[in-house]
Amino acid sequence: MLGCIIGLLMAIVPIYLLEVNGVKFLFKILRALVKMLVFLGITGLCLYFVFKWNVVYANVLFVLLMMAFGSLMIVVKSRLGVGHYLLPTFAGVFLATVIVGICLILAVKGFDNVLDANMLIPVSALLIWAIMETNAPAMRTYYMGLRHHGQLYEYLLGNGATHRQAVRYFIKRAFECVSIPYIRRMALVVIGFSPIIVWSLLLYGVDVWTAIVFQAIVFIGTFCASVLSLYVSLLVAGKFSFDKYGNFKDNIKQEKEKEE
Repeated sequence: MLGCIIGLLMAIVPIYLLEVNGVKFLFKILRALVKMLVFLGITGLCLYFVFKWNVVYANVLFVLLMMAFGSLMIVVKSRLGVGHYLLPTFAGVFLATVIVGICLILAVKGFDNVLDANMLIPVSALLIWAIMETNAPAMRTYYMGLRHHGQLYEYLLGNGATHRQAVRYFIKRAFECVSIPYIRRMALVVIGFSPIIVWSLLLYGVDVWTAIVFQAIVFIGTFCASVLSLYVSLLVAGKFSFDKYGNFKDNIKQEKEKEE
């Protein structure tokens, strides 16, 4: 209890320094802090019971809820329509988390208790968080490109390009958006700036090489999950985003609204 109080009191230092220097963020900081504590409290309560029960159906249900929430956040942050893009996004998150998650668990723990809460939930959470962080801007880049540069897409179609060839430039931009953050992180992994997982594992007594190997596996896994999820999401969403003639439905809708 004393440790929690000390941890919370540390927030006084930045709040005081900000106030002294004229940065009036007190209300915003306190509101964000309260929201964070409430969210962590609810999450902790849910995790407590899930880990305590540790039954397969509860573990799987909790992971599915995390996937649904992560998919919703990706769509909202991408500024896309929930009705049209939530299902394709969920398909990408689901497939990537299941495939990469199983590979990570097998790499770390082997074939025993793949659906155990101690491995399934933390690994799934890491993957879903990574997918949320990268796929939201990537999907926004893809669809904003089609909306604002639709003439390029139509020009390519008009000159004999297939649908796949016409959207290739926009897909390329989306995959670049996913890859660049990982490339930057890989370039900056040095002493003093290593990913937090290494230091967290060392803090709890894990030996150095186990922590390093685990960090490398998790990093590769999150990269793989992000790219795979984006690919599946765009592939499935393409069935809803374009009509049978290859026309982008959002552009057609915008043209009709202008005419009215």
